[in-house]
Amino acid sequence: MRRWKHRASELCRNGISRAASSVGVLSGMGKIFDTESMADFRSTTPVKDVDVFISHSWSSGRWEKYVAVCYFLNVGLATKAMLASVVLSESSMLICPDLNIHVVFWFLMDFPVIVFFLVFFFGQHLTCGVWGRRFWVDRLCVDQTDETTKSEGIAGLPTIVANASELLVFWDKSYCERLWCNFELSIFVKSNGLKNLRLVPLWLTPWLLTTMLLSYVSARLTSAFFEFDPSFIVDNTSKFTGAEGDALAFGLSLIYEYALQNQTYMLFCAPPMLVGLVSFRKKLAGHRDMLESMNSFDVRRAKCAVENDRFVIEAQVAELFDGLEEPIIAVPIEAGEGDDERQELIDISLTYSARLAVRSVTGFANHDDCLEEFNKYVQGPLRDAVVEDLGDVTDIPYSVCLLASFPYTLSCPPIIWAGKHTWHALGYRSAVEYAAVSFIEIIFFMVVSPAAFPWLLRSVKYLDERFERGLLSAAAACGCGWLIFNIVQLECSTAAALLDSFIIARQPIWLCFFVLAVLAAIFQHYMLFGAGWQQKSSREVGTQG
Repeated sequence: MRRWKHRASELCRNGISRAASSVGVLSGMGKIFDTESMADFRSTTPVKDVDVFISHSWSSGRWEKYVAVCYFLNVGLATKAMLASVVLSESSMLICPDLNIHVVFWFLMDFPVIVFFLVFFFGQHLTCGVWGRRFWVDRLCVDQTDETTKSEGIAGLPTIVANASELLVFWDKSYCERLWCNFELSIFVKSNGLKNLRLVPLWLTPWLLTTMLLSYVSARLTSAFFEFDPSFIVDNTSKFTGAEGDALAFGLSLIYEYALQNQTYMLFCAPPMLVGLVSFRKKLAGHRDMLESMNSFDVRRAKCAVENDRFVIEAQVAELFDGLEEPIIAVPIEAGEGDDERQELIDISLTYSARLAVRSVTGFANHDDCLEEFNKYVQGPLRDAVVEDLGDVTDIPYSVCLLASFPYTLSCPPIIWAGKHTWHALGYRSAVEYAAVSFIEIIFFMVVSPAAFPWLLRSVKYLDERFERGLLSAAAACGCGWLIFNIVQLECSTAAALLDSFIIARQPIWLCFFVLAVLAAIFQHYMLFGAGWQQKSSREVGTQG
């Protein structure tokens, strides 16, 4: 390990250790991940260390890797840009309050979604590479046209990995089966630990982008329906029985009316629900394969394109996990004249034959035992850290679910804005009260609506375990999906009706019911996104999201 760390300057001087910019990696929509294309080696520059080393299997597709890099680089920036555009568009409405409803929908709903997708795919260009990172990708940073340079680049790979700040793993079912991938992983975790390991499952980004797009389609359908019949959503509550009399009857009427509206909303929720039924099967299979491959991991069973490389790679993995470079005991010593000599002795790297001799004499682990130590590391600490961060098979992060459903949430502000002149007819005592209640209802919706995705994921898993693929399974899945989205929408509409009933009728009983609804939503949120997700430790695997 020490000799790999110390060779970085030498490889940089010789032009072997190189890095590419984020723009270079994503140019041509990720053409460097296409096995049939020729990467431009001249676009890379010599470096002593790289920010991100991309570890991947060539059996997975180009487009999955392209969007995965976009996700790693730009999802945070794209989310911030979308939120900033929401604030900007809302502020613009205060300056120009009497815009046409079509323009309002464009400003408050379409504009933020467009900003997100633009920054997600082109953030590295929009920022002119100011925050760009230096990447190492095999086809781009190793000269493919000169066999001598190519061999030197491959030989220097351990040094490049050991000196990388982060290891970006594109995880698919074949990753653990590739010996070179295992080698890269072993070097990085031994030199840097798990904290700077970034793992992106290749199923995640396509699902997120597709669901966001279909969520936007649902929002667009809602807006079209509203523009056609504004009274459908913005109703005069004074027509309900008890608006000026029996508060209980009024509240029940409002809950019933909102529940009926909920059924129409369900038509608009169909697109993301249907894509979830299809993509979650892939997620379940991918996540299950990932955890099972870690459970049964054995580096000796990994495939190697050039079988002659196996002995060399396994020997270096064994060297990493033989324990000879691990400190056994540390005692304070006085600084003296022999310190430099002692440090030189410590820094001397043993040859392979010397290591074998030391192992046999001192009782350190033999070759197979060293490989088994790496197997145990993957099966234990690495797997545990992945579960801590990504969850189990049926888990999905709240931040991802919230982002997936956010375009549909953006349909709420234009509808609320359109009803600002009718607050008195709606039963509110002031425009400020109307705005405050609407804001609370949007926050409640943002807490509850993402719950549809983990519920749907669990139902897909349950049905897959009990039914064979076919018409019956598809029908049952559609029925479960429809029921789940209906219940989630009903949660939101009921809470909105309870809060509106309290504000309009001024009866404390409705406030109590609303508080109970909030507590139920918090409990549901904890069970789906909190329970079982242990607090991240210092050995966590980092993921983007």
